[in-house]
Amino acid sequence: MTSNITPKSEISADPQAWLDGLSLDGLALDVHFSNIVTTGAFFKKLVLRCDKQRDVLELALRCRAYGVVENGDRAVAQTWLNEEYDPHCSLL
Repeated sequence: MTSNITPKSEISADPQAWLDGLSLDGLALDVHFSNIVTTGAFFKKLVLRCDKQRDVLELALRCRAYGVVENGDRAVAQTWLNEEYDPHCSLL
């Protein structure tokens, strides 16, 4: 959810309030890690890959629309989700 972003100003002003306002209704978040990957890229040197499960994708979509995309445009956020989103947990 952090790739190629310029967060909306209200996030920088009060990140906790932004998190508190994010709707998690209807999500059953159960993250599954698929494997460990090493790459040559500086920012993704050692990562745990996350499976692209429905609720993980929906959470990423909500965060992108609510926190990054102008006017909360879900279609723009959906394009990012389909073309760029790479769920992972960076280890190193």
